[in-house]
Amino acid sequence: MDKGYFDWLYFDQETISNSGLRICVETYNKVIAGQTRKLSETKALYKKTTGLDFTASRQHYVKVFSQSDFTIKIPLTKKGSLSFNKDLWPYLKDDTIRGIMSDMSEAKHFVSHYGKNFVGFMKHRDNKVFLHPKFHDGITYRLLTSRPALLNLPKVAGGIRECIIPNNDGDVIISADFSSQEYKILADISGDKKLIDSMNSGLDIHNYAKEATGMATRSIAKTFNFAIIYGAGDSTIAKQTGLSLSEVKDMRGKLAKVMPDVFSFRRRVKAFSGKFGYIINAYGRKIKTPEYKDYAGLNYFIQSTGADILRLSIKTMYKLYSDEMTKDGVQILLQEYDSLIVSVPEKLKEKWAGIIKETMINSYRPRNGLKMGVDIEYKYKNLLR
Repeated sequence: MDKGYFDWLYFDQETISNSGLRICVETYNKVIAGQTRKLSETKALYKKTTGLDFTASRQHYVKVFSQSDFTIKIPLTKKGSLSFNKDLWPYLKDDTIRGIMSDMSEAKHFVSHYGKNFVGFMKHRDNKVFLHPKFHDGITYRLLTSRPALLNLPKVAGGIRECIIPNNDGDVIISADFSSQEYKILADISGDKKLIDSMNSGLDIHNYAKEATGMATRSIAKTFNFAIIYGAGDSTIAKQTGLSLSEVKDMRGKLAKVMPDVFSFRRRVKAFSGKFGYIINAYGRKIKTPEYKDYAGLNYFIQSTGADILRLSIKTMYKLYSDEMTKDGVQILLQEYDSLIVSVPEKLKEKWAGIIKETMINSYRPRNGLKMGVDIEYKYKNLLR
């Protein structure tokens, strides 16, 4: 990346990491205990259901997939070994085993990342965790951290989010979240007027798709909507929704008629990605796409554009309000996907909620009349979702 050309993307990430995250130790201990108990219970249920002790070995996965009538070809790693990951779980024909594996993996990941290792990063004097910033994730240029990795907090019940409290007594946490950011970017850039008008009127995108195509539930419509962005094929959608392949093809066809400009834009991005090996996002930034993954071009376009919008929001906050933030005791704690998490004095919450909302909305200039929205939520004691 040309730092000079994209200087607006850069800001002093140490400013965020140096403020630290204040952790409620009592809540943290309860959360870890709950996730550890969940891991133990799911392992026991897994053994009872499959007759196998859970391990992460490839041989173990072969046994499980074999028992579950696993019929698709298993991909290989670069070294030629069998590759297993969560992307393959939808193909497990046994819903019970798939559900148990998902729950167990989630708990295992949580405990390993936020258990004993996490405690080592906590400064016990004031119960704060200080982040070590990375510049980006290598693809979308979303702000990331390591040691510990806190900018992609797992969205699980009883999660680590619940442990985060305002940095100072008398403060409140403001969670500012772009509403339906991914689909609003897609609607605006593609110029799909019907979709833009519907979203501007406040209609939920998934209900819009459900009502327009006659899909049975909002959940099914949501699966189809995100399949457009992420490039999921008909077989994957069928596994996730329980529909037949013919039903999926029929619904996809109906959705294409409802959102013609979206599907047209998706085809163009896919063709460009396949031909040149990269995409150019809404801000003119070039992002390489993996070989043989031209279907992911649209996802890279949207995710990178979303990342740039939020990075520009943070950059603007520091540029315009740095002195005022210091004076008022305002601290940006986290940038998480399409959200900003900020600690502010409670008496100034409405003032700063307005500033944050206006800054975020103005960081993206719609091309086709779209109204970008930001939802504000106040967290007084912890960071709950």
